[in-house]
Amino acid sequence: MWVGVLCIFGGTGALAFLWLTGLPPLPNCRETVPALGVQRLYCAQQTVRSGKLPDLIIGMTLLKDWSPDQPFYDQAQQLVSEWSALVLVSAHTKIGQHDLAGAIAAASQVPVSSPVYEKAQKAIAAWKAEWHQGDVIYARAEAAIRVQNWKEASAQVVEMGYMDSEYWRLDQADALAKRILVEKEARQAVTQAQKLAKGNAPDKLGEAIAWCRRCLLAL
Repeated sequence: MWVGVLCIFGGTGALAFLWLTGLPPLPNCRETVPALGVQRLYCAQQTVRSGKLPDLIIGMTLLKDWSPDQPFYDQAQQLVSEWSALVLVSAHTKIGQHDLAGAIAAASQVPVSSPVYEKAQKAIAAWKAEWHQGDVIYARAEAAIRVQNWKEASAQVVEMGYMDSEYWRLDQADALAKRILVEKEARQAVTQAQKLAKGNAPDKLGEAIAWCRRCLLAL
């Protein structure tokens, strides 16, 4: 047990101790991944030292299949739990960056054996449900815009404003509101141009057409 502890935490001192006792030196984790045992535990820890998400996932993968009858099982489970929590934090960060696919991909890596697994699965379900809700609201708004039902389109902006996610409540709601305004002004400009064309007012018609073009460029 103490040799194992030294392997994990001792660094160069542990390497010297193992050499003196005639035991195999610490593995080169870049070249090969040892079988389950203290050396694999050591490699997992060395991998996650960067703190980067891909390395955290690799570290979890190295330890997630550790069975209770194998040495250092408790230590491996503790590390999987800690690293899983960090992976879930990274997933939440990705959601904050509006990266749904990246968040789901990260949270999905939390192993079943981790205490964080249920929390990760609930987070994934919540993200998917919210994105679906946002997509449905946006689709309703687009349908209303197509038939120039501005009241209904604006109502969808209001509904989107009640969502929990800042991405939908702020970013997408603001973008949708601006789109509705531009679309409405463009349609009004087209209608005005048509009226002027019927009234044979070429000067006003040119002005209206220019306004239409500006509106279309803003879409």
